[in-house]
Formats: sequence, structure tokens, C-alpha cells
Amino acid sequence: MPDDKDIQLYLRSNLSEKRCLHSRRTAETAEKLCMLYGYDTKKGRTAGLLHDIARELSNSEIFELVERDGMGISSIEKEYPVLLHGRAGAVLAVEKLGMTDEKILDAVRWHTTGKPNMEGLTAVLYVADYIEPGRKHIDNEFRLRIKEMNLNHLVMEVVRSSIAYCRMKGYSVAEQTFMLYHDLEKKVS
Repeated sequence: MPDDKDIQLYLRSNLSEKRCLHSRRTAETAEKLCMLYGYDTKKGRTAGLLHDIARELSNSEIFELVERDGMGISSIEKEYPVLLHGRAGAVLAVEKLGMTDEKILDAVRWHTTGKPNMEGLTAVLYVADYIEPGRKHIDNEFRLRIKEMNLNHLVMEVVRSSIAYCRMKGYSVAEQTFMLYHDLEKKVS
């Protein structure tokens, strides 16, 4: 498994400074959430650093990487290739950095759209990317409430907010995100 230094060196060489800073904040947030919910903090930090490793690739590079994961591409993903940067990032993390930890790879793979039955590190990273301190749409009141919510409730809050944002902007919502929402409805009610 690559260490923090190797990952950060790769990120600095391949991503903008803004994206590197976001990745570090997401890593720190994931680490804190892992501590709060009882997951491996080192894996949380690593997943946070890696989550946007493919975010600044061209659409053609993203499609090329995703073809290698064998999961196919939906019509919404073809229309909005940015939805695929998590899946592309998981492939890239294996091929360029030698990442073998499936929990970390799964978290990176699904941090953008989520997926049904999402839990553990994958749920933590999904939330951490959305609430990291650089995100202006999250207020301090919400950040304080996090400690009062179980992880499923927190993920549900993020999913609701993400769907509302996409609808407000006129974007399509990934099928996996709706599937996650319906899965969580059963768990949090």
C-alpha cells in the first residue's frame, strides 16, 4: 500500500494546487469521521487523499480508465463524465500507486455517486468530500450536528442535499444516488 508521501507526491505532480488542498482537507475530515464512527483512521486519510486522483483528467482519459473496471457506463455517466472520476480514480490508484486495499478502492470508486448498501469507509468518504471545511455550502451549525447523527442519518442528509443541488442546477442525478437514497429511507425511518 502506498504511504502518504507517495500519494501526496503523485497528487502534487498531477493535480492543481486547489485540488491538492481539497484532497488534504477531505483526508483530514475522513480521518475525523473515522474516529467518530469507529473506522480505521489511516484508511480514511488515505481514501481522502486519493478520492480525486482522476478528477482533472480529460473525459477520454476517464472513459479509458473506467472501461478497465468492467462495470459499464450508464447514459447519465456518458452525459456527465465527471460522475466517473471516482471509478477512474480507483483504477488509477491501482495502476499508478499499487493500491490493493479494497475498502479504500471502494470508497474512492463510489465517493461521487454513492451506491446502495454503502457503509463504513465508503460512507465516510462520501460525507467527508461533501463537508470538508473548504466547502462553502456547509454551515457550522450542520458541522456541529454531525456528532449527534449516526452515519446513515449523516449520509442521508448529504444525499438529500446533493439531489436538491442537482435539481436546482438542472443536472441529472445518477441512478446509484437514487438507489442509495431509497436504501437509506428504509434504514433511517
